[in-house]
Amino acid sequence: QGSASRGCGSGNVRLSRDAVKDFDCCCLSLQPCKDPVVTPDGYLYEKEAILEYILHQKKEIARQMKAYEKQKKEKRTELEELSRAAEDAKVKGFLAKEMSIVSKPLNPFDHKSGTGLRVGRAPV
Repeated sequence: QGSASRGCGSGNVRLSRDAVKDFDCCCLSLQPCKDPVVTPDGYLYEKEAILEYILHQKKEIARQMKAYEKQKKEKRTELEELSRAAEDAKVKGFLAKEMSIVSKPLNPFDHKSGTGLRVGRAPV
């Protein structure tokens, strides 16, 4: 009492008429063909249905390419903004460090600072 008694896997199962297309029907539209085209593999198509399908696919690919280009442009803009922000942060950091440096002016001709030059005098 296996699957054969229930009709699964046996040759006795019948398919309904809706499950099988007629011999002269298009594989895309499932309607009888008026201008049939047969592939080398034996598939039957309505010429008009093939052309409509190709046009639909071309439009879909063009739409997807446009969306992809838009996404790529947005990503490029975002990367440029991040790069500019990083550059601005570097400049601000540099300027902040420059402003925090405290130095007193040195006079190279002043003999009080130990490193100054003595101009016009003999060593003491």
